[in-house]
Amino acid sequence: MKKTNFIFVLLLLTILSISCSSNSEDVPCTPTPCLNGGVSNADCGCDCPQGFTGSDCSTQLIPTKIFITKIKVTKFPNLKTNQNQWDSFVLAGYERPDIFPSLSFYNGNYLYAGQPINDSFSYGNDNFTFIPSTPIEINQVSSQYTISLWDDDTIGTSINQEFIGGYNFYIYANNGFPAVLNISTSNGLVAFELYLTYQW
Repeated sequence: MKKTNFIFVLLLLTILSISCSSNSEDVPCTPTPCLNGGVSNADCGCDCPQGFTGSDCSTQLIPTKIFITKIKVTKFPNLKTNQNQWDSFVLAGYERPDIFPSLSFYNGNYLYAGQPINDSFSYGNDNFTFIPSTPIEINQVSSQYTISLWDDDTIGTSINQEFIGGYNFYIYANNGFPAVLNISTSNGLVAFELYLTYQW
């Protein structure tokens, strides 16, 4: 009798085991919608691009460094506010500004000043390009910076640089990682393009 009971219990456990395993078959998971260019993976999670994290790639990381590889001056006034020429040489054709951009911490030290492009004229859609010998490294990515445009009036050893226009800005603003940052002065007279790369 005990043997029969044992066999019955063993048979019952076997049936329950088979039944449970058949009910626990793998059910396909529901893919997570991935944001910011993330790609769904086999685990129904997201493989996030550089700079983003989280289960759906919705969290933006703060870069540890930003590099400025190129600065373009795309617009500037050809005359001063009083309508005089920037330069006042006797020879015609030498009255236009010798432009160069500078980048500095807001109310602080200079990080970069370009070599002047002589006798420049703006048509409003220009590409006066300045490429640093090494990319400008920005370590304090959340700080405020100043970009300015100057007319170089230096003659011999007499250094004279005339301010054309500038703008205070944040290079990182938690709005993605643009490859090109467009900056314009509040009056729209001076405009720049900053070409950026990022490190996390």
